[in-house]
Amino acid sequence: MGTMRGLVKEQRAFGAVLREVPIPVYGPDEVLVRVKTTSICGTDLHIYQWDSWAEQTVVTPIVFGHEFAGIVEAVGDRVTNVKPGEHISAEGHIVCGICKACRTGNAHVCPNTRSFGITAPGCFADYTVVKATNVIHNAPDLPFELACLQDPLGNAVQTVLSGDIVGKSVAVIGTGPIGLMAAAVAKACGAGMVMAVDVNAYRLGLALKMGADIAINSKETSMVQAIMQHTGGEGAEVVLEMSGHPDAIRGGFEAAAPAARVSLLGIPAREVTLDLARHIIFKGLHVEGITGRRMYHTWYQLKGLLDRSRIDLKQLVSHTFTLEQYEEAFALGASGQCGKIVFYHDRDTHSTSKGSKFMANWNLLRDELEQAKREGRHRTISVWESRPGTWMTLNGRRLLQMSSNNYLGLTDHPDLKEAAIRAVEQYGVGGGSVRTITGTLDIHDRLERELARFKGTEAALVFQSGFTTNQGVLSSVLGPDDVVISDELNHASIIDGIRLTKAHRRIFAHKDMDQLEAVLKDCAGFKKRVVVTDGVFSMDGDIAPPPHIVELAEKYDAFVYVDDAHASGVLGKNGKGSTDHFGLHGRVHIQVGTLSKAVGAVGGYVACEQILKDYLIHKARPFLFSTSQTPAVATTCLAAIQVLQQSGERIEKLWANAAYFRSKVQALGFDTGASETPIVPVIVGDPAKTMRLSDLMLEEGVYAQGIVYPTVAMDKGRVRFIVTAGHTQEDLDYALNALERSGKRLGRWDSIVE
Repeated sequence: MGTMRGLVKEQRAFGAVLREVPIPVYGPDEVLVRVKTTSICGTDLHIYQWDSWAEQTVVTPIVFGHEFAGIVEAVGDRVTNVKPGEHISAEGHIVCGICKACRTGNAHVCPNTRSFGITAPGCFADYTVVKATNVIHNAPDLPFELACLQDPLGNAVQTVLSGDIVGKSVAVIGTGPIGLMAAAVAKACGAGMVMAVDVNAYRLGLALKMGADIAINSKETSMVQAIMQHTGGEGAEVVLEMSGHPDAIRGGFEAAAPAARVSLLGIPAREVTLDLARHIIFKGLHVEGITGRRMYHTWYQLKGLLDRSRIDLKQLVSHTFTLEQYEEAFALGASGQCGKIVFYHDRDTHSTSKGSKFMANWNLLRDELEQAKREGRHRTISVWESRPGTWMTLNGRRLLQMSSNNYLGLTDHPDLKEAAIRAVEQYGVGGGSVRTITGTLDIHDRLERELARFKGTEAALVFQSGFTTNQGVLSSVLGPDDVVISDELNHASIIDGIRLTKAHRRIFAHKDMDQLEAVLKDCAGFKKRVVVTDGVFSMDGDIAPPPHIVELAEKYDAFVYVDDAHASGVLGKNGKGSTDHFGLHGRVHIQVGTLSKAVGAVGGYVACEQILKDYLIHKARPFLFSTSQTPAVATTCLAAIQVLQQSGERIEKLWANAAYFRSKVQALGFDTGASETPIVPVIVGDPAKTMRLSDLMLEEGVYAQGIVYPTVAMDKGRVRFIVTAGHTQEDLDYALNALERSGKRLGRWDSIVE
C-alpha cells in the first residue's frame, strides 16, 4: 500500500526516529484512518526517554502514540458501524472480549489487553489502523486538536466520576494534562471546591484557568497543611491522586477527610509505604485504582461534557508542532513547562472555531508570538551603533559587552582590516558566481590550503557559514542505509543538517559514553556510522570528550565528526581546535570549523581528507548553489589564520579571564552549570525570570543576553556571559558587581543561587 511517515521507537534507548514505514494493512474488522492530529501524553514521554517502565512494557520497534483524531480512509469487509470520511478517535485498549472481566462489564481491566502505541502499533504516523469496535465517532465540527484529547480526558472523567463529587471539596494532586482536565471536570460536575496541588508554577496557573479554585504549590508550602486550612481542618472529601509521586500519595491520604474517597491514577516509579491503619482503615477511606476508561461508559460521559461545551479544553493546548518537530516537542514535554502538546500531521489540519472556514493568514504565527510574549520569551533585535568590541553603544548608551563571540578581539585587528581593504581594491566586492563556475578566485584556493595546513589535514573546503557547512557535509555523506549518532545537546545547525538526510538517527544523552557505546553496538548493521558532537557546547560552555568518542568509534568502526564552532581559536595550540587540544590528529575524520567567532570574520569550513573534499564539491548543495565568499571576506579569513598562529598570548589571556570571571560568579552563589570555557552561563530556569535578569543587567550597563526556550529547555533558561581576551579585570569586576546587584533586585535571590 505504499509508505508513510512514522515516528518509530526503534532502539531500546533514549529517542525515536521519524522515517518512512509501510502504510499499515487493515483487516476485515478494522478501519484505516488518516491521522490529522495527535497529542503527547506521559506514556509517550516514558517511551521516548526509555525508563524502567518502558523497558519492561514496550515492544520495539513500534510506531508509538495513542491519542489521535482523524478521518476514516477505508474500512474492512465486515465493518458496518464505520464509513469512509467519518471523523473519529479510538479507545486505546484492545481487549479480548471473551474473558470474565470483559463479559461482566469490566473490559477496562481485561487481563489480555493490548495497548495501542505500546504493545500494538500506534498513531504517530500519517495512517493508523484500529478495530472497528474501538472507534469513537466525532462530530465534524469538533476541532481535530481537541478531538485528539479525548483519550486522556476519559482518564480524567473516570477518576473524577468514580464516586460522588457534587458539593464536595476536591484535591487534585498533580496538574499534568490529565490532572488539569480533572480539575475542569470536577468543577463542571458540581464540586464545591477544587484545590490543585503541584510543584510546577506554570501548570498551577493553567489549573486556575481550567477551573480550580485554589492552587497549592507544595514546593513552597505543606500540601497537607494547606488542604487542611482551606477545608476548615476537615480535609478533602475527594482526593484525586494524578502524580504517582510517593510523597504526594502519602500526603493525599494524610490530607483526606474521614470517609473520603481517594482515587489513584498516577503510577509510582517505586514502592510506596503507607500506615494502613492510620491513613485508611481508621479513617474509613474508600480507595479506588483507576486504569484507563470504563468501556464505553466513560466515553459517553466525556462526550456529554465535551460536545455540550461543559468543559473547554482549548486553553489546555499550550503548544503545537509538526511531526517533523518531534525532538523539540518531546524536550518541551519533558520540561513540564507546557499544557497539552499537539502534533499537526498535515497543513490542512488547523485550529479554528467551530464551523469556520480556513483562509490563508498568519494567525498561527501571531498566536505563537503572543504566547512568547506572555511567557517572557519575546525579544527584539538590538541595533548597535558602534563597531564590535568590549564596550559598545546601544541607543546612545555605552555598554559593557558580555555576549559577543569575538573571543580574541580579532574583528578590529589592523591586519584583518588592511587585508579586507586591499582585497576590495584588487578583486572588487563580489565573487561573481558559485564556486564551481567562475566564483573560485585564487584567494579562495589560498585560504583553503592555509586552513588545511593549520588544521593538519589533507584538505579543507570553505562554506558561507558554519551553519551551511554542517548542512552541506551531513546531507552529503549520510544516506538511507547509514546512521548518525548525535549528542542530545548538539548545535541547531547539526540538528538541521541531520534532518536534511534520510539516514537513521540515534541520540545519546549528553556526553554519556556508556550510552554511546550501547547505541554503537545496536548500530552494527548500518552501512556507515557517524558520531557527531560539538567540540565546545555553546549553551553550557562545557567541552566534549573526543578521546573517549574516538576510542569507541575505532572499536565499532564509526566515523567521528566534530564541530569546533566554539573551539576554533579557543582550544588547542594557537586555537587549532579540540582535535589538536586532545592530540587526536588523524583520528577525527571530519572537523568543522568557523571563520567567525574567535576568527573574527564570517564563514565556515570542513577540514578533512582530499577524497571527502572532492566528494563535497560534487554533492554539498550549499556549496554548489551559493555565490562564493566575497574577496574581502576570504582575504580577511586568510589574514586571521595567519594572526592566530601568533596569538598564544591572546589565548592565554582569554583563558585567564574566563577562569577569573567564572570563579567570582560562583563565589556569588550563582549556578554556572557545567561551564569550563569562556562561555559562562548563569542558570536561572524560568524564562520570564531569565529575561528579567538580563534586562536588569542592561539597566546596570552590561549587555548579557538571556537565552530561553526553544534555544534551551523550558526550565533551563540562562543569562549567558561570554568572556573575551579583550576584557580587562576592571571590565569583569564591573560585570560581577552588576550581576550581584541585579540578582538582589530580581527579588528572588534563593530561586537563582544555590
